[in-house]
Amino acid sequence: MASTVKTKTDLAFQRCVMPDCAATYDVGEVRTACDACGSLLDVVYDWDSLPIPGSLDAFEEKWSRRHEPLCFSGVWRFSDLLPFAPPNKIVTIGEGQVIEADVVGSSGSDEAVALHIWDRANAQGGQRGKKNVKLIGDQIHSLLNGQDIAVNGRSPAFVVMRDFVTIADPDPLTVHGVLTMRVQHFEEL
Repeated sequence: MASTVKTKTDLAFQRCVMPDCAATYDVGEVRTACDACGSLLDVVYDWDSLPIPGSLDAFEEKWSRRHEPLCFSGVWRFSDLLPFAPPNKIVTIGEGQVIEADVVGSSGSDEAVALHIWDRANAQGGQRGKKNVKLIGDQIHSLLNGQDIAVNGRSPAFVVMRDFVTIADPDPLTVHGVLTMRVQHFEEL
């Protein structure tokens, strides 16, 4: 299905990080390295052409709309500042959110955590990579779900697993799994 939101690629582009090369590519292209020299790519923005908000109130309001994934994301709720990515092309897993929790007699936080698991076993063919990623995710789930754990420098935490999904990776040989969980820290008063 074609996107109805037009990508504004004139506001951003990919550029090789090597000054001697500086090759550029459209921001809509999925690339992992520069074709010319093999170095990393960075996204460059035309800051003078991007819209500047009059205040941050709109972004604060988005933070409270937790039922909308792009508003809940600590990253993508600011997507209006970088309008080259149409909403139907954005992938989010709720990254960047720390939710303060107030409970009588304690204080703490409730954090959304995402653990990424990759496997290149698809190079041997078939569904082996997907099975490996699921097996690792299942093992982590059985070890951590419902457990109290010690977190270095923090109060004890309680882990609640939320979801495990495999998503398409730009590299067809790689399987990418995302295990999301809640880590609840409570400090006694």
